[in-house]
Amino acid sequence: MQNAYKIASSFEANCPAEFVMKDGKKQKEVTIGIWNPEPDDRDDLYVCLFNPAEYETPGLNDWDDALDVFQMDDILTPDAYKQLQSALFNYETPFEMALSEKRFFNSSDRNIGR
Repeated sequence: MQNAYKIASSFEANCPAEFVMKDGKKQKEVTIGIWNPEPDDRDDLYVCLFNPAEYETPGLNDWDDALDVFQMDDILTPDAYKQLQSALFNYETPFEMALSEKRFFNSSDRNIGR
């Protein structure tokens, strides 16, 4: 079974959606909030991933140092990102957006030095 990905509305002001990933082998589901700290800014959508290796660093006592922040427009293809923005900002109805792996960037798709 393959991994499954979706984005679903959450209707919270600063966290309007959730990114849900399901492992195809273990059937474990992980949900991460998609944050928008400035609701008027349609381009300020991001996810924070916890990096346990950073948190376990001796002397680290600040949770912020253990978070890796990724802009959604760096994760999703332009078409998928525009679809997400439209669902979040143009409609007031619940939504669920299934994603296939081809709707994500991979390292060869991006120009890292942009």
